[in-house]
Amino acid sequence: MKDGWVIKKLDEICNVFNGSTPLRRKKEFWDNGSINWFTIEDIRKQGRIINHTSQKITEIGYESSSLKLLPKKTILICCTASVGEYAITNIELTTNQQFNGLVVIDKKEVLPEYLFYFTSTVKKKLLNVSGKTTIDFVSIKKLKSLKIPIPPIEEQQQIVQILDEAFAKIDQAIANIEQNIKNAEDLFQSKLNQIFSQQGEGWEEKKLGEVLKLKSGTNLPAKKMITGDVPVYGGNGIAGYHNEANLEGKYVIIGRVGAQCGNVRFLDEKFWLTDNAFRVSEFKFDFDFRFLEAYLNYKNLRSFARQSAQPVISNSSLKNVMLSFPLNLETQKSISSNIESLSQRKDLIINKYESKLQNLEELKKSLLEKAFSGELIKNTLK
Repeated sequence: MKDGWVIKKLDEICNVFNGSTPLRRKKEFWDNGSINWFTIEDIRKQGRIINHTSQKITEIGYESSSLKLLPKKTILICCTASVGEYAITNIELTTNQQFNGLVVIDKKEVLPEYLFYFTSTVKKKLLNVSGKTTIDFVSIKKLKSLKIPIPPIEEQQQIVQILDEAFAKIDQAIANIEQNIKNAEDLFQSKLNQIFSQQGEGWEEKKLGEVLKLKSGTNLPAKKMITGDVPVYGGNGIAGYHNEANLEGKYVIIGRVGAQCGNVRFLDEKFWLTDNAFRVSEFKFDFDFRFLEAYLNYKNLRSFARQSAQPVISNSSLKNVMLSFPLNLETQKSISSNIESLSQRKDLIINKYESKLQNLEELKKSLLEKAFSGELIKNTLK
């Protein structure tokens, strides 16, 4: 430990307050509320610096609960389900029971911004001490016992300033790279639009139900899956591996149930297809399978799903989808070859950008490790 630094438990430097949720059925607790009430959705919508909340509660709701109105510069840390998620407030607010509010006792001893950066490093530690029920859960007692290195306040100020400046530059670089990835994906989509809009002589336009038939696979409960080397395809792709197949050869399959339903794959192997996916069981026109895979993915069959807790597509929801395709197999093969080439180039570009993103995230981790081991100031002074 660096000279002048001390190790303290979290409850020695902070007051820790757990949130709660006023009864939803009590309209008077929620309608026309004016008191900020924070949930993890606020992080997802605005990032880790909280300037407003999507939901608010009333004075009556506040008074009837165990909620504490947390001051500005409170650190919020999730200890249930999404353990380790964190934020800092620029407003007074209350929070739901997923989060604990860390209110610094003496800001002349600990800067809230220093604590904010420290909380960004503790997810793994919290998961290691979490109780394993149906979801991860970290008790307040265990949270309070978390140890934090405390440098003199002047060094905290330096650390925060260095991290603020470095992270601002890194975040801007990340934003630029993410925009470049989006640009690559948009360009690929634009090329697909051009390819599939060049209809003319020799192209046929039919409803999907007039072109092919779909048939579901066979149910395979997880408890009956025997470990093997045969991939099991469900609604979202490979769901596991089994010791036997129910299909072999060339097939076009479509995810039927789940978040990625509508995804289309061309397979040429032994595999098990579950009842959460379709296979094309009958063709009424000749198709190059790779062309069909590319075209059906382009048609975004997911958009025809019945929206519920579990998105589902069915024969009835797909049968009227309009398809336009060249009758000539060589034309289909030429199109699919062109698309594959474009896709490979897009993937190569995106993979390079994603590698850069990973390097930037590693740089953040390295800076944080140095910050809380006392090396960041030393290296800077050199």
